[in-house]
This record gives sequence, structure tokens and C-alpha cells, in this order.
Amino acid sequence: MTILLVDDDDDDRDVFQEAASVVVPGVKCIVAKDGEQGLSQLKTLAELPDYIFLDVNMPKMDGKEFLKLIKEHPVFKGIPVIIYSTSNHTSELGNYFKMGASNFITKPSEFDLLLTYLKTVLK
Repeated sequence: MTILLVDDDDDDRDVFQEAASVVVPGVKCIVAKDGEQGLSQLKTLAELPDYIFLDVNMPKMDGKEFLKLIKEHPVFKGIPVIIYSTSNHTSELGNYFKMGASNFITKPSEFDLLLTYLKTVLK
């Protein structure tokens, strides 16, 4: 399994990668620190990721713009995108789903809770 994680926070990326490797041993986790880098990564990958986990608030290109571009792209639009954010503004959830997001996870403060979320989403 391959995951593209687009998140500007170094610590959050590290914790996510560790949790993903516990839930799916051998998972390949490709990281990008903003939407621009994430889009660039997608264009150069030999094989598309199985999932994209996407932070919302990032510099350069935010998660909303990235999601819009991905879902308009004929090759990338079928990749499930899970919004993975500290923001839990329920008013925005509907917009993300309308734009094509598959799921929404609020970044948990506890590692075990992240494991539980990932087990649910990735299995």
C-alpha cells in the first residue's frame, strides 16, 4: 500500500508515518509539505498512491485548492482523499465532501486514537 501525506507540520508527518507503519506493515508513505509539492510528487510517481491524506491549512497551496485540482485531473481523480486536519469546522465538512473528499479525520492528540482511525480507514 502506498500513501501520499500532504502536511506542512514535520511532527504530524512523523507521527502519521509511524502510525501508518504500525497499522499497515510495509506501507510506503510519501510525504509532501504543501499542495504544490504534493502535486509535483503525484506527477512523478511511477505508481499512484492508494490514498492521499491531506491537511487543510498549508502555505503555498492549501488543501482545498489541492483537492480541487486532484478531483479535476483525469488520472488522479479516482484516488481517495482523506482530509486530515486539526481544524474540525463542521461547516466546512460538506464542502470537502462535495469537492470529492472520501473522509475527514481530525488530527488526534493521542497516538492510539490515530491508530484506531487509520485501522478504520485503511482496512
